[in-house]
Amino acid sequence: MEVMQSDPIHQYRSLLIREMLSSYRGCRKLIMRAIREELTRDKSATGNLPTRLTGMLDTLYRVSSRSMDRYVSLLYQRGIDRTISDIMWMDRTVQMDARFTTADQEMIKGLSTDAYTDITTLHKQIAVFVDKAVKKAEKDKTGVNRAVNETYEAYNSQIIPLVERLCTSVSCRAYNAAAHRVILAYAPGKMWKGPADGFTRKSHAVLIGTVIPAADRFILEEIASSTKKAIPACSVRYPGDTCKNPPGEQVLGCRCWIVPDFTPVILPEVVPEVIPDDIHPE
Repeated sequence: MEVMQSDPIHQYRSLLIREMLSSYRGCRKLIMRAIREELTRDKSATGNLPTRLTGMLDTLYRVSSRSMDRYVSLLYQRGIDRTISDIMWMDRTVQMDARFTTADQEMIKGLSTDAYTDITTLHKQIAVFVDKAVKKAEKDKTGVNRAVNETYEAYNSQIIPLVERLCTSVSCRAYNAAAHRVILAYAPGKMWKGPADGFTRKSHAVLIGTVIPAADRFILEEIASSTKKAIPACSVRYPGDTCKNPPGEQVLGCRCWIVPDFTPVILPEVVPEVIPDDIHPE
């Protein structure tokens, strides 16, 4: 029996994205002000933009980390609750224990740590972005107002999408890690599900509806590209899984999820070995 459900992460993911974007847009205003002051300062004075930027990003890190802590816990609990509900709907004879364990607490801690690492990586990209923007403005001599406006638009087109992808990745990873834990304990198989909106990457879209044993790994096929090197194939336990360091292009920004499946696993037919008559003992 297949679980019929829409994206179970959408609501929480949307709330996390909204909260994080609010923080990064607020920081954007401070960064633009600092860039303006950097471009109009007395060139004989010691520049302090790097120091100010570090302070801004440190404050933003603390705010973002608190948001991530809260939503990782919510999404993990969502994964537990939804998967238990799915299993009980498919097989009411299963005896389940919904209590949080030490293993769950350690899993949440690990997922939060991964999120902190993702935030740190994003902030390094922001620092590089600001440095390039200032150097470009000073080189082109386009004027302070134009330079700030161009940097503002570039921030919106380059940094804001990275924030959204970060939130999507963290949401996917937290939910599916919890769902996978329950499936391993109570279901024989798992099914890959995903949004059918045309934006799902090909290596994920071809897996939608695929059922494998609960302990097996899904194979993400190679992603070909006409403009750059192909993204190699890899294997994952669930959507968003980074356990074996798969290529980022295969897992970042993923919106897929897994559900339990009780379809009997059909093993390949074993053909009995035929022993020639002439080697049988008489």
